[in-house]
Amino acid sequence: MSVRILGLLIVSNLFFTGCTKEEMRTEWKPDLDVAQPNPHQFQHSAAVPVQVESGQVFSFADLTFAIPSGWKQIEASSAMRLAEFRSEQAPDVEIVAFHFGPSAGSVEANLSRWKDQFAKLESDREENLLGGKVRIADYSGVFKLAAAPMSPNFQEAAGYRMLASIVISQSGPVFFKVTDSKEKIALIEKDFWAMMQSIGK
Repeated sequence: MSVRILGLLIVSNLFFTGCTKEEMRTEWKPDLDVAQPNPHQFQHSAAVPVQVESGQVFSFADLTFAIPSGWKQIEASSAMRLAEFRSEQAPDVEIVAFHFGPSAGSVEANLSRWKDQFAKLESDREENLLGGKVRIADYSGVFKLAAAPMSPNFQEAAGYRMLASIVISQSGPVFFKVTDSKEKIALIEKDFWAMMQSIGK
């Protein structure tokens, strides 16, 4: 028995001493087939499954929205954005749709994250539409205006308002969001909610 153990020790010693430090180093990597995707890293391919018919309808998965009159869909400025819209009433305001797949967090978690984007929340309203298929949010107050996307640095901007919605689809929630000054948001508010009410009609 002792001879067998001695032999194993010799073989083991030869194996490790014959390897370089680089060969012996192992780095753990996540199993991408098992790990949940990070919503902030979700990238849409160039062929985003969005169709616009006659400039008046926006479609994605099993969802269909009526695009308000005076709005137009433009090319998304980021691969993380599903779609972008502009309104004639406020052409410099970004109305953005996001889709991060089925693992984008719960409705309540996303609402909490949006509230945290305000340094001081002065008013908030949340409501369910269409039997709970759509959750809308209307927040206003002192907004944390980031220096750049995902940047921890920000300046406080008073008099800001956010309109947002979470729409349930077969491929995961779709988020619509617009944030700007109260004055500019007031110009598109009616159309924004009308688009949410038009789902599936």
